[in-house]
Amino acid sequence: GIFTRNSTVAAVTMVDNPLQETRPEDHRKLLIEAEKAGDYRLAIRYHFLISLHKLAAKNLVQLSAEKTNHQYLQELPSNRRIDFSKLLRIYEYCWFGRVAISSEQYQEVSNEFTLFQKK
Repeated sequence: GIFTRNSTVAAVTMVDNPLQETRPEDHRKLLIEAEKAGDYRLAIRYHFLISLHKLAAKNLVQLSAEKTNHQYLQELPSNRRIDFSKLLRIYEYCWFGRVAISSEQYQEVSNEFTLFQKK
């Protein structure tokens, strides 16, 4: 599994206010940079932010720096909550739990985010 404890410690990446770059295109550029650098934790963070922006563009959530991720989850219609909940769990384990993931694991997660963003 992706969430098994690894004996290596991942470096912590500092990021300012994630809603500072308000356009998904900004996040997409940063996502590509993180992928090139092999910083998959940061890439997952940008995938998550892109997903939030896509939901906001469809008027399914209202973006706010004060909201928690679970508040966004509660805003969603029930038919979108299950998929978003899975992505939210992955994001929180990787970002806040500082779980390092392999390139192969990242590709699986990246595909899940991409499919969600296309819905």
